[in-house]
Amino acid sequence: MKKLAVILFTFMITGCVTTGPLYKNFWKKDGSTYEQAVTTEAGCRYEVGMAKLESSAEKQQIIQACMMKEGYRWGSYIVN
Repeated sequence: MKKLAVILFTFMITGCVTTGPLYKNFWKKDGSTYEQAVTTEAGCRYEVGMAKLESSAEKQQIIQACMMKEGYRWGSYIVN
């Protein structure tokens, strides 16, 4: 019985421990959610794909320019 109480107490304590918030780096805009940023980036990636560019560096630059045009900057989201 004592062993069971120790095991239950251990589970209770580990359930109460928090490691703090987790952060995800991605495009960020005031008033915009992470999901909206993902959708906007997908649209930018689609446009770049339609342009049929060969250089991956050039593709990244155009995606970055597209996101910045939409008002996004590189930042961090708190992930729950």
